[in-house]
Amino acid sequence: MNIGFNHETMNHRIEYSFTLPIQAIFYEKWDVESIDHLKVDTSIIDRIAKLLDVRYDRHLIEDNYWKETNNVEVFHGKDVNDFLFFDLVIDPYDQCNMVFFGVGLNRKYEKQILDLMLELYYKSGGPCSDLTIDYFNKSLHRVVLSEDFYFYKSKIYKGRKLIHHFS
Repeated sequence: MNIGFNHETMNHRIEYSFTLPIQAIFYEKWDVESIDHLKVDTSIIDRIAKLLDVRYDRHLIEDNYWKETNNVEVFHGKDVNDFLFFDLVIDPYDQCNMVFFGVGLNRKYEKQILDLMLELYYKSGGPCSDLTIDYFNKSLHRVVLSEDFYFYKSKIYKGRKLIHHFS
C-alpha cells in the first residue's frame, strides 16, 4: 500500500495491493486562514474509501478544540469490530511535526497504514529534514520516527529510521 504526492500540484498517485474493511476516523488540523493553500485535497479520502471497499461519513467535530479546524472522516467497515482510528495533526507553523494514532488495526497492516500517513505528509511543499512523528500503535505503544525527505522527480523519499519504541 502506498501513496505518492506531487507536492507542487497536489496531484495524487495511489496504489493499493489489498482490501481492508475498516472503520476509521481521520482528523486534519489546519489553520485555514493562514495556510489554506497547503490543505490536502479531501478527494483523497473518497479514493481511499473506494479502494478499501468501505463507505464513510464526513462531518465536523463539535467540541471546543477541534470545532473550526478539523474534518472527521468516519469509515464503516463490514465488521463493526474491525476498525481503525487514526489522528493526524500537522502544526501549520512547524511543518516537521505530526502525531499519528492507529488503534484497533490488525498489526499486519500497521506498517502499510503508517507508510500511507508518512507519504500523506509528503504534500508539505518542500523538503523537511528531521521530521518527527509520534505514532501510537494498536497496543498504544509509542513509536517516534525521524524522516529525511529528498525530493526527486519521481517523488519518492528515503531515509526513514526508527529512533525508539516505548510504552
